[in-house]
Amino acid sequence: MKIFSFPFALVVAFILPLSINSQAQDKVVNADDILKTVFAQVNKTSIVEVQLKEFIAQQKSASFYHGKPPEGSEADFIKETEALLIEQFLLAQAAKKEGLSASKETIEQHMFAYDKKFESSEQWQSIRESYLPLYQQLLEVEDLAKQYQSYIKNSITLSTEQVKGFYQSNLDKFTQPPQNRVGIILISVSPSAGGFVWQAVEEQIANIHEKLTKGAKFSELAQLHSTDITADQGGDMGFAHEGMIVKKVETLMEELTPGDITEPVILLEGIAIFKLIDRKAAIIHDFSEVKQRASALALNDAKTQAWQETLTELKNKAVIKLHKSNVEPG
Repeated sequence: MKIFSFPFALVVAFILPLSINSQAQDKVVNADDILKTVFAQVNKTSIVEVQLKEFIAQQKSASFYHGKPPEGSEADFIKETEALLIEQFLLAQAAKKEGLSASKETIEQHMFAYDKKFESSEQWQSIRESYLPLYQQLLEVEDLAKQYQSYIKNSITLSTEQVKGFYQSNLDKFTQPPQNRVGIILISVSPSAGGFVWQAVEEQIANIHEKLTKGAKFSELAQLHSTDITADQGGDMGFAHEGMIVKKVETLMEELTPGDITEPVILLEGIAIFKLIDRKAAIIHDFSEVKQRASALALNDAKTQAWQETLTELKNKAVIKLHKSNVEPG
């Protein structure tokens, strides 16, 4: 039985690629114990703690640019990763029941690269024979879990009637939103301008508004006075659907009928008058027009639902026993 008497983090560094904690205290570590400490049992299959640590390291590397969760979130991240690893083992077990098998060639390549990385380490050589099978199991579990997800989702097919049902239940996904054709007369004001400038612009825009109410043409006044880029087009901004213009202007448009104008509106850029030139009502596209898109959306929705139901069923039937984890943030 091999005993290491140097910083614990250094032992871990030779067992799996986790970052070394420079503040780790010296401890006498039994290598066999490290490799046999059980984190959880999933339907009688044991997950040992070094597998959990390996998996956490992988998830950190894949999830965060600097390989570390944001400050204060690592404890939650570890809990989520523990749950994910248990889920992976459940999926791998289900995959085997369906006759799926891990990719031998891919796993052998990973094993070779991992072994090569630490081949010059005496400590690695002393635990190599015990650790490699655990690493291989983890690789197989991850591979089988991915295969099983594809297996479940790829088994889902939908009839035309089912797609039509999805279409009818989700008409909002196939509806072109209403569009307003909007005109603008804008008098720009610098954000740093003094109160007297704003007052002058308020008087100017009020004068323009009065002319409009007396019958002056909006497009002509826009060409004469507007500082907006649409001035040459008579202030015509074209058709805009929800989200394309500022919310308070959209709200004002809802209260207008084509041909109406707003009162002067204060914006970040200055003060403006808007006109509702035209309005297109919402259009619900016929099923025949959107059949391909509806089929794709319906199938994706069905696959997601089938997968979530499968996960729930596996978890409800599973016998899972958790042991106290020694994995701590940092």
